[in-house]
Amino acid sequence: MIPSLILSLSLLVLPIPPAPTAVTNSSATSPTTSPTGVSAADGRHDRELALNRPSRSGRATMRVVLRASAVPHGLVRWASCVIDRESGGTLDRIQSGVGARNPSSSAAGRFQFLDTSWRTGLSFMVRDRLIRFGMPKAQAGEVRRFLGARHIATWHGYWQQIGFLEVVHRGGRHHWNGGGHSC
Repeated sequence: MIPSLILSLSLLVLPIPPAPTAVTNSSATSPTTSPTGVSAADGRHDRELALNRPSRSGRATMRVVLRASAVPHGLVRWASCVIDRESGGTLDRIQSGVGARNPSSSAAGRFQFLDTSWRTGLSFMVRDRLIRFGMPKAQAGEVRRFLGARHIATWHGYWQQIGFLEVVHRGGRHHWNGGGHSC
């Protein structure tokens, strides 16, 4: 679901505060300090927040993220079954199941990627899909580096869903078949 507040600057230059619990009046903050209290000079912190909160990034970036994470109509039923089975999440709640971890394996996230899978290639697949959907290569590379340095259970639901869809796009649907309950 798209938040009611989408900022209009690009992800590469936008300082992003954490999601507020209520809409705040931006004129109440100083121009040299973000609403989080972080000085404008602390660009690294703001960039990290922006990368981990794609729904709060620029309009053009958000359009790419939304298109890249949209489940094609023909896959909705199957993907809904997979996410419910794997993490208890739902497709319509993008953050549902993001922190799920399997207690008996290294699988984690909305779609339960195994540790070796997401650590070695999933961030590259997210990058490739973002580029294919119109994100500039440099910006997609920054997303890849950000994701590659973090555990998948901490990735925003958009990044996890984009990774899942890219695996499926490349013929990896079989990874979620089998076991006691196939979808």
